[in-house]
Amino acid sequence: MKYNGGHLSTNDLSNFDNLPSAAHVDVHTVAALFGCKTPTIWARLRRKEIPEPRRFGAHTRWNVGELRKALQEGRKILPITI
Repeated sequence: MKYNGGHLSTNDLSNFDNLPSAAHVDVHTVAALFGCKTPTIWARLRRKEIPEPRRFGAHTRWNVGELRKALQEGRKILPITI
């Protein structure tokens, strides 16, 4: 996993636990953490089931510390029903 200026852009989660809490990750990493696909992340964001991301120019990134907290709290993430 590459750490570039505070942002990660990879699906490889092998070093997620070693990242500083101030780091930010992309939607693909968030999807892998929550065990779903990226469209599901956007839907869960609209339902306020995951932490709000931040915008860095044209890029949307989630804070690692906030994601860790959400995962530790064991937030129930229900499957989307259509």
